[in-house]
Amino acid sequence: MVNINTQVQPLSDDLKSALDEAKLTLKEAHSRLELREGEPMQNLNNTLIDARQLIDDVDKDVGPLAKSALATLEQARHTLLSAQSTLSPDSTLYFQLNRTLREIEAMASSIRVFTDYLQRHPDALLTGKH
Repeated sequence: MVNINTQVQPLSDDLKSALDEAKLTLKEAHSRLELREGEPMQNLNNTLIDARQLIDDVDKDVGPLAKSALATLEQARHTLLSAQSTLSPDSTLYFQLNRTLREIEAMASSIRVFTDYLQRHPDALLTGKH
């Protein structure tokens, strides 16, 4: 038995020493991780709490905002569908717009001819056509 005790005793002493060292390390880690006012860990903790509150507040506000945005998009879709049917190639408005654009094009051509004539005969405004 003496032989086993002599072998176990150093192992027991080493184990006790390792446990004492582990206790000291844990104690130091605990004191370093303790949240004390003004220290970085406490500041980080406060920042995380504030960020969580901000996220919660944004979450509450986003719901109604998202509903409003969806309603607006739906109204825009209806407006575009209405405009598309109003301006379809077989609609009256489309026909009238084309006719008006052709008349504007003819008017622009006439104005171009008139300004060309006035450039060649600037006195025509005073004396009339030659």
